[in-house]
Formats: sequence, structure tokens, C-alpha cells
Amino acid sequence: MRCVWLKEVRNRYTILTLRNSLPDKLKRLAIIRQNWPEIEQVLAEVAPSATVKKILHEADAPVKPQDVGIDGQMAVDAVRMAKEVRNRYTILTLLADLGLLEEFSQEIGRELVRDWL
Repeated sequence: MRCVWLKEVRNRYTILTLRNSLPDKLKRLAIIRQNWPEIEQVLAEVAPSATVKKILHEADAPVKPQDVGIDGQMAVDAVRMAKEVRNRYTILTLLADLGLLEEFSQEIGRELVRDWL
């Protein structure tokens, strides 16, 4: 099922991947380098995950993917592919540009496994 889902996502969003060309990525990396101090400042202001989880728990909102019927592998795949869904620059695009998206996705997977045990 996972391979079929991934193939379908790739087929539907092939046009979006054109923005991931090497020249475009190099331009974005230059902008990241130039603006890194401001990027660090914004990232420092993001609430820690424990705070976000606490707020969600207090609101009786789903916190983990399994709370809404999503298995761990689909959650990891979603993190990997989410940057392709909309044509805007997000933290996931930043991680991809820095070569850290796969590592981040795997960390999400490890955290999900810990939560299920």
C-alpha cells in the first residue's frame, strides 16, 4: 500500500518538484546563508514540542498520528512529502534544502515508536 500511495503522490505532484531543481536550490541556500541570524531568531521563538503537546492535551485535541488513525510509517512519509503539497516555503522545505529532512523524518518515526511502547 505504501508504494502505491507514494507513487500516486509523485504522479500528482510532479510539477511541484520542478521547483526543486539544483539552480533553484542553490539560490535558496544562498538566501538561507545570508539570512541565517534572522532564521535562528525565529526558530528560537517556536514553542517546544512539550508545550505544544500540553496545550493540545488540555484542549482534548489529538496529539499523536495514531490518535486520528494514522500509522507511524504514513506519518513519516507525510513529513517527507508535505513540502510538495503547496507552493510555499515551510520549515520542511528548509530542512530539505539543508539536507536534514530525512534525518528529521526518521526522528519523528523513532519518537512515534517510543510513544507506542
